[in-house]
Amino acid sequence: MLNNYKKGGPVITGYFILLLTLTACDFSKGGPGRSTSIKESKDRKVFLSEYVPLANPIVINDTIQITVEEAWIEEDWGYEKNHSTVKQGGEQVRVVINTNKKSIKNYGIDLGEWFIGTDEYDTFGSQSWWSWPQDEAVLSKKLDSFPESDTISWKVKTGDRFVGEKVEGAQKVIGQFKLVRKNLKVKLLI
Repeated sequence: MLNNYKKGGPVITGYFILLLTLTACDFSKGGPGRSTSIKESKDRKVFLSEYVPLANPIVINDTIQITVEEAWIEEDWGYEKNHSTVKQGGEQVRVVINTNKKSIKNYGIDLGEWFIGTDEYDTFGSQSWWSWPQDEAVLSKKLDSFPESDTISWKVKTGDRFVGEKVEGAQKVIGQFKLVRKNLKVKLLI
């Protein structure tokens, strides 16, 4: 009987630690949330504005293509214990861009890792998309406030990403990722 206890000890200890971790988390102020679609954002009453690319797919450096399925900005929100929506308050908003792994063409081809953003805190990652088991890929990032301009854009760079507060290695700007607020009369120059 003592041998059975010794064999099950690590398993019981693991379950105890997991249970302790789960019950110690307090989401009373709302765990971080992100809507999965414009419809969900509207249903949660956090939707602010829809955005579209000037051309779809977005072509970067004549190499990378990203098809945007839908893009929007919503109020910063979280989950309460009962999974209802709780707005975080303040000026922060979240931009969410839905795409699909299969719609991203030429990822990593002779460019190494690429990313969208300007610095460590203003970056959409690219590598994490490919570790997801689903086919979906989501770009999601907090903004300090709702954009004043109808156009939002980020530089697309290749090279080493940020480690701590500084860049390790070289980076090269290879294009722009740009979205405009939907329902604006935009004249495209072709």
